[in-house]
Amino acid sequence: MGNVSSFSLFQQRQAAQTHRSANPARAWQIARDWQTSSARGPFILKLAPMHLEKTRKLTDLSALRRQLKRNRLALPPDIRATAEANALRRIQRVPQFRRARRIAGYVGSKGEIDPMPLLMLAAQMGKACYLPVLHPFRTSRLWFCRWRPGDRMVVNRFGIPEPLPRRDRLLAARRLDLVIVPLLGFDSDCHRLGMGGGYYDRSFAFVNRLEHAKRPYLLGLAHESQRIDHLDSQPWDVTLDAVVSDRHYYQAPRQGQT
Repeated sequence: MGNVSSFSLFQQRQAAQTHRSANPARAWQIARDWQTSSARGPFILKLAPMHLEKTRKLTDLSALRRQLKRNRLALPPDIRATAEANALRRIQRVPQFRRARRIAGYVGSKGEIDPMPLLMLAAQMGKACYLPVLHPFRTSRLWFCRWRPGDRMVVNRFGIPEPLPRRDRLLAARRLDLVIVPLLGFDSDCHRLGMGGGYYDRSFAFVNRLEHAKRPYLLGLAHESQRIDHLDSQPWDVTLDAVVSDRHYYQAPRQGQT
C-alpha cells in the first residue's frame, strides 16, 4: 500500500464518477396512519390546533432545507472540488478512519461532498467498504451492502446508485466501524439536518441506546457553508459523533459537557 498516495484522491474522483450512472416522528406517524386506514378523515384533520406549533417548526425546517439545497448547488465546480479534496484529506487523519475495518459511505449527489474517492482508497488499504441500499420491506430504513471498485450499481427510486443487495453481501448497521453520513446542515455540536426522510435516524436509532457499548462511529461530511448556528435536537434524532468539513473537524460534546 506504500504507493497509494493520499492525493491520488483527485485522480480517483474521476474514476468514482463512473459509479454514479419539523417533526419527523410526527410525519412518519401521519404517513403510517394515512396509508393503513381507509376510514381516516381528511388529512387536514391531523393538523389539530394543539399541533400548530409543531407544524410551524416543520415549515421552518422545510424552508431551511430548501435554502441549504440552493446554497450547496450554487457552489462553483472548482470551489466544490477543492472543498471535497480538503475534506477527504482531513478524514484520512481521523483515528477512527485509520482504525476502521468496515466503513460505510454514500454516493454523493446534488452538490454533496462525495466520499467515493475515499472509499476507493480505503478498499486499496484492505478495508471492507459498504454503501447504503433502500430496505425493501421496512419504511425509511437502510441496509448496508459490500461494495468493491468496479461493482455493478443500480439506480434507486431517488436516482442514487447503489450496489445490488445480495444477501451474502449485507451487513447490519451496528456491525460497521465507521459510517460517513451525508447531511444538509449541521451545527458545531454535531446535530444533523438531513433530507427529511428519516433514513439515517431510523437505521441508527440503536445508537441512542448504546452510548457505552461498541457501536459505529458516525462521521458527518459537509461543506463548511452547510454549518448553521444552532439546530434543535429531538429525542429521535441521532447526533453525529463528529463532522468533517473542508475547513474544520467538529466533535460532539461529551455527556455532561455544555
